[in-house]
Amino acid sequence: MKVKNSVMPHERSTARPRRGHAAGVVHVRRQLRWDIEGRPYFWLPKGRKTREVRLPANLALRTRAHFRRFPSTSCTLPWRNPEAPTTALEERQRKPITVDLILTSSHGNRIYYRTWNDRSWKRALAAAGLIKPVGEKVRHDGDRIRRVPRYAARREDMFHVLRHTYASVQLEAGESVVSLSKWLGHSTPKVTLDHYAHFMPGAGQEGSPRWTPGCGIPTRRRRGAGWRSTSSSAEARLPSSHLTS
Repeated sequence: MKVKNSVMPHERSTARPRRGHAAGVVHVRRQLRWDIEGRPYFWLPKGRKTREVRLPANLALRTRAHFRRFPSTSCTLPWRNPEAPTTALEERQRKPITVDLILTSSHGNRIYYRTWNDRSWKRALAAAGLIKPVGEKVRHDGDRIRRVPRYAARREDMFHVLRHTYASVQLEAGESVVSLSKWLGHSTPKVTLDHYAHFMPGAGQEGSPRWTPGCGIPTRRRRGAGWRSTSSSAEARLPSSHLTS
């Protein structure tokens, strides 16, 4: 969760979004990434698009409580590319920026997404009985020996699954595909439909009943102690050509 320079979980960021919890909005502005050599930098969110996401009132309260309990930590990193600039243009493009991180390690450092997956997310899945340990990894930190459990976790079990969970819950609740597409940062609503159309169980069942009153089809309305059938007066107002086409 973020509130100043936020991104969705799968975007591997701990950057804080703009404080929009009072208005019920999260402003997604940037994400924290790592290059192939493990060097961190800030860059635009998924699809290189900034966006705004609705924030439920109860989640806004929990966010505010989190900020009070765990103050943010400033972090300065290059923008766009961690490589040292070789031209004046690259120097401007990669100029470091400072961002407040709301999620940090116990030492106040930025969180590497793989470390978080291994030490927090997978352990939570194991505690819930969703994955099982298959061994352990031994690490030597100076004079200390640390034994870290290894789990049989599939790629689809990783933290990115929360993004799919969010999308499926929104669609099953009847949220607009167009709105969800904007919140997820998809290029078009078609991308959203291609991924999540199967989470719309009511598709094709909602429109027809709404046409019933306007098509002159009798519906039952309760009046007093009895029942009577009524039909819409719309049919009487429409020309015959509209009724036969």
